[in-house]
Amino acid sequence: FILLISLFFSVSLIAQVKYTKHDLPPVELNRKFNFAKASNDFAPNWKVVQAPPVNGNSYEAYLRQLKIETERIHPKTGELPQKPRGGAEAPVVTRALWGNTASSGSPLDNHIAVNMQEQVMSVINSDITIKNSLGVTNSSMSLEAFAGLNDVFDPRVNYDPIVDRYYMTMLSGRDQGSQIILAFSETNDATGNWFQYILPGNPFDDGTWSDYPMITFTDTEFYLTMNSLRINEGWVEGFSHTLIYHFKKEEAIAGQPLNMRIWTDIEFNGQSIRNVHPVKSATGAPGDNVYFLSNRNFDMQNDSIFIIEITGKNDDPNTTIEIDVEKMDIPYGAPPFATQEFGTLWTNDARVLDSYLLGDKIQFVGNTINFDNGHASIYHGTIHDITGDRNITANIISSADEEYGYPSIAYTGIEEEDRDAIIVFSHTALDRFPGYSVLYYDNDETYSPLVTVREGQNYIDMFSQNLDERWGDYSGNQRNYAEPGEVWVSSSYGNNARRNGTWLGEVIRPDLFVSNEQIIPSTEIETFPNPTVDRFTVRIDAMNIEHLHMYLSDLQGKLIHTFSNAKPPRTGVIDFSFSTLPLSAGTYFLNVIIDGKQVSTEKVIVGK
Repeated sequence: FILLISLFFSVSLIAQVKYTKHDLPPVELNRKFNFAKASNDFAPNWKVVQAPPVNGNSYEAYLRQLKIETERIHPKTGELPQKPRGGAEAPVVTRALWGNTASSGSPLDNHIAVNMQEQVMSVINSDITIKNSLGVTNSSMSLEAFAGLNDVFDPRVNYDPIVDRYYMTMLSGRDQGSQIILAFSETNDATGNWFQYILPGNPFDDGTWSDYPMITFTDTEFYLTMNSLRINEGWVEGFSHTLIYHFKKEEAIAGQPLNMRIWTDIEFNGQSIRNVHPVKSATGAPGDNVYFLSNRNFDMQNDSIFIIEITGKNDDPNTTIEIDVEKMDIPYGAPPFATQEFGTLWTNDARVLDSYLLGDKIQFVGNTINFDNGHASIYHGTIHDITGDRNITANIISSADEEYGYPSIAYTGIEEEDRDAIIVFSHTALDRFPGYSVLYYDNDETYSPLVTVREGQNYIDMFSQNLDERWGDYSGNQRNYAEPGEVWVSSSYGNNARRNGTWLGEVIRPDLFVSNEQIIPSTEIETFPNPTVDRFTVRIDAMNIEHLHMYLSDLQGKLIHTFSNAKPPRTGVIDFSFSTLPLSAGTYFLNVIIDGKQVSTEKVIVGK
């Protein structure tokens, strides 16, 4: 592959900035793949119980020591942290849906994309699930089945309202043969055909592999960012350079060969910039220029934010990169481990995790320590006047008794002058199971109280009382382009089996709803007998139900059988029973979703 490379080398010394630009031969279409047809197969999924620590064992060791030192310098206290300005009304959770089948692996790496018809595409580190807005699963399959490769991980999915298409990427392999799977839906239906490309994770045959994929796009361009890591070295000391793959969007969505440009060796003042995060458009309709953010994510305390801008198109020889560094008005730092009832949860580092561009401002979020009380928290920053005299203001969102992590942010504005957003993040505490919450950031730059999207059912203990459990690593948060003011969210929670589960939700800004109370169906559920040996009955008040989705799953969330996925055949109070003789002795869950809202998860104990 390297012998075919046509290399264009460019170095800019302005503001002590360096980068290299490579124009490579086109990438041919690997295959055209129909999701729905393939998902009818069993799609066997061979997974290790625990995914390697984020980007390598030495990364875990390095961060572990850093977190120990951070907690020594900033011990956790019960002090009430300095809070950002409040006053905004609370957002409203209007829909809550069961997410992907619980994975046997960890972390989940939740991400989500939703089209204009509210078809929900949810991905985690083992599988892909496509649902309608009522929570009915249309199709699902493992990452391996979708990619046609083994050892597939780190999925990311985006929806582009400009061309009404889904984009998806994932990785395969952690050595010099590593590959990047890049896929584009042929239509706006995620269950239909996909154009799949295989990119080299080691494009320059230099003993590296690629990790940490992220996607963004403009009106005409498509970008994919990666960390390039040296093989057999740790993720911290083995970092080689950042890769930014740059394509023409019209070629990708048509399944044509992709003319590929790669930007590498991106440095500022002699230091490589890593964990480059692509900024998404707030409204889904960006211009031609694209921005990327980074920071000093391993530092115990820092305030630097790097702003990278690519101006120009894939086929323009004059396209360049500009790099700037600005200071936040408050510091961020690598967070400590987060506490739960038993053990602790992994919080990774302080990299930028999500952001959006709107007009002349970029809002962004990430993990941090709160220096006031030593708690794992999140930061929320705003870059003002992005095309002019830039400055950055920020707040730390924290609690005196809870800890937060893995935020994402989406725009909820309706009018042209709106600047409001919804932020989603995980929560945990000694006396609160891991779940996730949202808050609303209004046009007056004030924050609302927290609203729970999914409360945890138990603490997370996936690895036989390993003190440092994986929390989830990411959350997803996308504007509902069909309904401005609404967003779709995805994150993880501790389920009854003490494993990570995925939960999806739709959240709206407060002024779109007549009440600030969450919608809860007034449906009573009663089950009996429990335990049972031969038959189980569920009593449902179905007087006003339009759609009943009821299915049985095992402790790991695997679907056993679907009993109903339509309007109930009877109205009024009905008893539905089923034989438990086909089931082995053990514990199961009967899941009841009414009109798109999860109203009950009933434990079914089968004895023999």
